[in-house]
Amino acid sequence: MNKKEDVERKFGKVLHEFTVPHAGWEVDHTGWICEDSDGNKKVVLTNHGAPYVATERELEKELRLLEKYVSEIEKALSIINPPYPDLHN
Repeated sequence: MNKKEDVERKFGKVLHEFTVPHAGWEVDHTGWICEDSDGNKKVVLTNHGAPYVATERELEKELRLLEKYVSEIEKALSIINPPYPDLHN
């Protein structure tokens, strides 16, 4: 059984699977939005490979971190080869 099947068995139908990037961490890189039999939607992430129901706030935190990483890489590229285009526009 794969991880998606494990998540569906525990938390309900997977509506969406997405990547959760972690700098320097080789596990816990997949998240899911699941819907249970009552139609309740939830965020499912993993901690050391074990899936758990996360909060929307945790997912927003991951997005803020990713935006920070992109900004830092853009700055590094602009130092090497100015002017580096803003990838957000």
